[in-house]
Amino acid sequence: MKISVIIPTYNGKERLLRCLEALKQQSRLPDEVIVSIDGSTDATAEALAHWNAAGLPLQWIEAPNGGRAVARNRGARMAQGELLIFLDDDVRLIPQGIAMHEAHHRRFENSILVGATLEEEALLRTDMHRYKAYLSRLWLKPLVAYATQPMPAGKVFLAAANMSMPRQVFEQLGGFDERLRDAEDYDLGVRAVQAGVPVYFNYDLIAWHDDWITCASYIRRIRQYQAAQEQLQRLKPGLHARNPYAYRPARGWRRLAYRFFSHPVWVQWIDREVFWIRRLPRALRYRLYDWVIMAQAVHFPEAAP
Repeated sequence: MKISVIIPTYNGKERLLRCLEALKQQSRLPDEVIVSIDGSTDATAEALAHWNAAGLPLQWIEAPNGGRAVARNRGARMAQGELLIFLDDDVRLIPQGIAMHEAHHRRFENSILVGATLEEEALLRTDMHRYKAYLSRLWLKPLVAYATQPMPAGKVFLAAANMSMPRQVFEQLGGFDERLRDAEDYDLGVRAVQAGVPVYFNYDLIAWHDDWITCASYIRRIRQYQAAQEQLQRLKPGLHARNPYAYRPARGWRRLAYRFFSHPVWVQWIDREVFWIRRLPRALRYRLYDWVIMAQAVHFPEAAP
C-alpha cells in the first residue's frame, strides 16, 4: 500500500520542521510527504530546500493563501498514494503512527481513521498549557470505544490534524469543502457518515500537539470556531442542523454568571497566573477557566481580548 502524507502549512516553518523530523523517525516511512504551503511569507520553501530530509521522500507545493481546506485538497490532488494521511504542521506523530494508520486500513477497508491529538505533558510550561492538555484528554476519552466500531451518526468526530482515508474515499466525498476556513474537517466527517463511510477513532495513535496557547488566544480560537459553525448552518442548514458540538445560548442565572466573567480583567489575571488563582485547587481553577473562556468566547464575545 503506497502511503502519502499531506501537511498544509501557513507561516509555520519551525513547527513544520518538527513535524517532519518526527516523520523521519517512523517505523514505517511514508512513500511520499507533500507539504502544501498556503501563501506563507516566512520562507517555508527555502527552509525545506535546505533541510536534511535524510531519505524522507519530501516535496512541496506553494500557492496563494486559501485556507486549510484548499491547501489539503491541493496536496491530495498532487499525491500518488492509495492511502492519504493528513497531519497538521504543529503535530509530531509517534514513531508507530504511520504503521498504525496502515494497519487500520488493511483491517477496515474504505473507512476513515482519526487519531488522538494530545499535548505532551513533559513539555507543558504554563497552567493554561496544562488546562488545554486536560481538556484534550477529557474530550477524547469517550471516543475510545470507536477503535473497532464506527462512530454513530449523531456523535461523529473528525479532526484532520491526524487522520487517514483511502484516496477513493476522499474522492468519493469530494474532499474538503473549500468554502470553509474552519470546521471543514467536522463537515467532512458528517458527509462521510451520511454517505455510509465508517469513521473510527484510535486513542493510542497519538500526534503530539505543540499548541502553546494563552487564555486570550484560546478565546479567539473558540470565537473563530463559533463563527465557522454559524457558517455551516448558513451553507448547509439541513446537514448541520443538529451539531452535538455546537455551543448553546445560556439563560437565566447562567447567563448572569457568564456576564460576571466577561470582564477582560479575568483573562489578564489568568494569563499572568496571579497569586490567588494559583492557590485555588486544580478542579476549582479549571472550572474558573471554563467560565471565563465560555463567557468571552461564546456568550459575550464583544468582551474578548
